[in-house]
Amino acid sequence: MLSKDNISELERLDEYKFEYIAEARLKSVGSNLKKEILDPNNYQEIFPEYKIANFNYPGRKLLVSYSAKCALKYADDRRKTIEKLKKKLKKSSSPKEYLSPSGYRKYLKVGG
Repeated sequence: MLSKDNISELERLDEYKFEYIAEARLKSVGSNLKKEILDPNNYQEIFPEYKIANFNYPGRKLLVSYSAKCALKYADDRRKTIEKLKKKLKKSSSPKEYLSPSGYRKYLKVGG
């Protein structure tokens, strides 16, 4: 992750000439950089359905990759999770039963 604490720990490795790769979630970058990352025109296809792009992140190089195969898998995983939740909700009168750390919470909106 690109938290300030993690970046400072990684910077300590610079004196030893270590090279490293850190993973980050899209939500951890600023909105301007997020817009650049989400713009498909910034990517170069290196293999069929696999693209990369380089961005500047304060004092760092940010390499972003996109895989159509992974995107399809993740979309299918989300679809399956939502279907499972819908089946469970049909059997229950209280959706709050599913507000546990079971992975369904992020897909469920409960109104007052």
